[in-house]
Amino acid sequence: MSDEQPIRSTPPLAPADPGRRRFLAASAMAASVAAVLTAAPGFAQSAIAVSSVDPAFLTLSRFLTGKPDLDGRIAALAHQGLIAADPAFPERSAELQRAIEQAGLADVDAFAASDLYADDSLKATAMAIISAFYLGQVGQGRTASFVSFEKALMFQPTEGVIVIPTYALGGPNYWDDLVLPNE
Repeated sequence: MSDEQPIRSTPPLAPADPGRRRFLAASAMAASVAAVLTAAPGFAQSAIAVSSVDPAFLTLSRFLTGKPDLDGRIAALAHQGLIAADPAFPERSAELQRAIEQAGLADVDAFAASDLYADDSLKATAMAIISAFYLGQVGQGRTASFVSFEKALMFQPTEGVIVIPTYALGGPNYWDDLVLPNE
């Protein structure tokens, strides 16, 4: 046997560079955060929205919906959507709040039975707020903006009995394969 060293075809591995490892770890972390924020832009927006919910709007919404436990995130998204649809909405909602307080109304049923309900502007403002929570959207048709689907108040009466559909129950475009009766 000889004491010769075998011939290597590849150079020995260099010792790991701790600076390079930190750079790679920081790059991976930054890429992960960027991926989460760009994949779910509503996530960052919702976090901002919760902290910026208008207490007066939340109080008015609770009065009009009759729900003292409204979700602050949903209220903030509804408020933002209502303002986006109508820049004069803050003034209109403040006017509605003042009218309700001056009339000393106890609940939404009292509002519906009062003379305030006959005022088209006050009624439209109230209905816009109520619709945002019950339907989960602001506006109608192509101009509608999304507030919430799963948390829309229209689903509360059947909660626990009917599962809220979060997808087309028959699969995508299931209606294309339906056989219609001859007319």
